[in-house]
Parts: sequence; structure tokens; C-alpha cells
Amino acid sequence: NAAQAYAEVSRLAQGLPLEIAAPRTDRTENFSLHSLQVTFRRVDMAGLLRFYEGVNARAPYLGIDQCTISADRSAPGMVTAVFRVYSVEAVRPAK
Repeated sequence: NAAQAYAEVSRLAQGLPLEIAAPRTDRTENFSLHSLQVTFRRVDMAGLLRFYEGVNARAPYLGIDQCTISADRSAPGMVTAVFRVYSVEAVRPAK
């Protein structure tokens, strides 16, 4: 569910400067798609790659839909990155 997706993203980003927007959920008859905007400010590429690899290891339950990375001009070697992470949840159809 959305709370589990939030907790898993937080766990994968442990130790990194992280901001997570409130989850958004879109539902169909059989699935719920939860999405989170995840922002890292002044993070090094090694930390960002650890997060990326952690999300990929959780596929197909977690995935990255969008990613924007920009250099932080005031902190050489650091970047700001914004990801949209999604989580798929199978739901039982109503009877």
C-alpha cells in the first residue's frame, strides 16, 4: 500500500538528504498505483546510485517513472535529483 511504499523508499534512501511528497494513489479494478515524488538535495552520485540500485532490486513492486538530475553549482561534486517512484499493489476485485 502507499504507506509501505513510503516506508520502503525511506529505507532505501537512509542516510541521504531526502524529501518525500505525500503519496498519490490511482486505482483500477485490480490494481492501485502509488506514486511518490522523492527529492535529494546536495547528494553525491554514489549515494544516488545506491538508491537507484535499491529501487531496481525491488522491481516490479517499486520502479522509477521519471528522474531529473542537476548539478549543484554551490557544492562541487553534488547534485540535486528528483525521482517519481511508483509502487504497484494488486487488489482483490469487489464481489
